Amino acid sequence: MSNRWLFFPAPVSSGPKFVWTGTTTAASGNTLQVSGQVFAGSDGGSSNYFATWGPIRQNTRSPFFEFLFRVKGAYTYSSDWLATVPNGQLSSTTIASGSNILSTSSASIYQTSTSDTIVRLRWTPTSPSGLSTFFGILQAGASLSITLDW
Repeated sequence: MSNRWLFFPAPVSSGPKFVWTGTTTAASGNTLQVSGQVFAGSDGGSSNYFATWGPIRQNTRSPFFEFLFRVKGAYTYSSDWLATVPNGQLSSTTIASGSNILSTSSASIYQTSTSDTIVRLRWTPTSPSGLSTFFGILQAGASLSITLDW
């Protein structure tokens, strides 16, 4: 009897499901205006997502870092998108500006209403001063990227 081996190819990595990039243009209080917003990733990119006005917010009292985006295409409402995220939990997130990465301890997902298209992601930073420092880096012209997986 001869030994026979079956080899199965490793699954091809499809990369992160959601990647958003933009360039900060102006700050208005705790809200950042962003230009050149681009959506990419294995979950459909720009065919399923589009930008909101002032998508980046911070609150240093609570504290939190917030990102808003709109769904379309495969998702009629934000509740449809939320239903695809297992248990409403993201498996990984990266919020970065160049080599500066915002360290976060938790993420919460909110839908503005069941019949709306806005998804609101809110992260609690590991350090309130780290949030202020990171937001301070995001002056006009800074690149920013947010990568999500679920």
